Amino acid sequence: MITLHFLKTWLKTTAGFGLVLLAEYVLIAGFWLFLLAAGLTVVVYLVVTALIVGEWRHARQTPGAYHYAFIRDTTHD
Repeated sequence: MITLHFLKTWLKTTAGFGLVLLAEYVLIAGFWLFLLAAGLTVVVYLVVTALIVGEWRHARQTPGAYHYAFIRDTTHD
């Protein structure tokens, strides 16, 4: 389940950055300015991806992380 959660997060992030790149392509007329903006976007995307992968690895290695436990409430009659 942890892997699916982080895969979903990464796919949403990738789609978001893809839309940003498409918007940059449509809105920026100059080639060099577009190349600069797209390069910056790709660098930010790679940093975000590295952070997501790091969080995923940490969640996988931490014992008891993201596990649910059912505790019965016995305080009422």
